[in-house]
Amino acid sequence: MDISHLFPGYQFGFRHGHSPIQQAHRVVNEIVTSLEERGLCTAVFLDVAKAFDKVWHIGLLYKLKASLPGPYYLLLQSYLTDRYFQVRYNGVCSDCYEVRSGVPQGSVLGPLLYLIFTVDLPTTEYTTFATFPVDTGLLAVHRDPVVAFQRLQSHLTLLHNWFTPWKIRVNPTKSAQVTFNKRLVTCPPVVLHITPIPVKHDVKYLGLHFDRQLTWRKHIQSRREHLDLKLRAMSCLLGRRFHLSLPNQLLLYKCMLKPLWEFSCGAVRSPLTRKSFNVFDPKFYAPLATPLGMSPTSNCIPTLVNHSSQRRSTDPSSSTTAGWLDIAMPWLLPCLRPPTLPGGSSADGHLIFIL
Repeated sequence: MDISHLFPGYQFGFRHGHSPIQQAHRVVNEIVTSLEERGLCTAVFLDVAKAFDKVWHIGLLYKLKASLPGPYYLLLQSYLTDRYFQVRYNGVCSDCYEVRSGVPQGSVLGPLLYLIFTVDLPTTEYTTFATFPVDTGLLAVHRDPVVAFQRLQSHLTLLHNWFTPWKIRVNPTKSAQVTFNKRLVTCPPVVLHITPIPVKHDVKYLGLHFDRQLTWRKHIQSRREHLDLKLRAMSCLLGRRFHLSLPNQLLLYKCMLKPLWEFSCGAVRSPLTRKSFNVFDPKFYAPLATPLGMSPTSNCIPTLVNHSSQRRSTDPSSSTTAGWLDIAMPWLLPCLRPPTLPGGSSADGHLIFIL
């Protein structure tokens, strides 16, 4: 049975054709659009406490009965009811208690039941809502910071009025409010019920580090540090002393290093400056330069292009030039320069960082 029509467009978790990078694209596009129009985007990223463990069974069954045919509802009712737990410690067992909330984590039905439970979250016309599935983002855009604050606070009030009867708890102190703009203007702090949400200059959402001017410096730095750890752990396999064949080294790169970039960097689109890439240095692309017979300190772009062309001419079944350049892209980034626009002006402020 297809129940995809039940889920709203802002929910990108555990759905066919939806992914976290697509949700990140929605959020980034909203922020970038406001920056390009010299506007202001204020956002709140909520921390839902123990989301899967706090799904209220009575409320979930009520929504299942209203959404699914009778036989499916009865099947899921038997799956959720009459469940008990017991604690055993040092050979002593506690009494049995009924499980009244929570969906089994690690199961196939667990995420689906959570999506059905949160299918009717309130939305408004003047805010952007983004969830995946428990990472909740809420954005309001306007030129006037007071109007943006009022729109965001109004939606937060609606969410609080929904959270309370459905027994969902949000940690306001672990949530964050960020105001994205070029003028470094900060919107008034919003509150969830009576607890103010901390105002921060950067926040992590769906694996991306958002700063208030969307420079991505912290995100690129964190990616670089993570890759450094991976490269250090793999140095024995990618070094000169370990004679691993080039296809195997490239396979290690595709499996271990490339996913670190593929997951999040496709959504990084903003006014980037050259300084953002200063975290990369020649040793960053040394693991790929060494097996290709290049000096790690040399300009590797011509060598990589020539190598891919020679490999194609000798081995028709090998990867295409685009595939080889895609493989080598993280190591090519330090060598890239911003394009020059007509009139001699630099496009340094509008790079698109996509892998």
